Amino acid sequence: MRSMREKGQASLEFLLVLAAFLGFLAVWVGLFNQVEEGAGNALLSQSARLALADIASAANSVSSMGEGSMITVEAALSRECELRAANNELSIKCGGLELKQESRGATGNCSLGKGENKIRIKNKGGRAELSCNP
Repeated sequence: MRSMREKGQASLEFLLVLAAFLGFLAVWVGLFNQVEEGAGNALLSQSARLALADIASAANSVSSMGEGSMITVEAALSRECELRAANNELSIKCGGLELKQESRGATGNCSLGKGENKIRIKNKGGRAELSCNP
């Protein structure tokens, strides 16, 4: 039979191994959360950048076309954003991220939801007027 001292040593060794494993697991979970958050921000940045470029291009085209012409742009975003157009500039703001791009004569403000959005751009008086999810 084992003596009490040997049993205590085995219990202590088990506790040390368990503590080391839990410490490693805590660090791993923390790093995983940081990586996941960074990937989410990169995805949001890229999707917002693509949406803004598509909307700006369509707004520039519509403002060059005749009165009443219209283009609908579809944009997928990973979170809710605000789209603003004024003073020859388009901007999209998603939480702490804000992107801007030049656009000739676009006007309008609208909220974009998470997922698919439709942005209608219509020429009214030579200006590109934006409306979202019509």
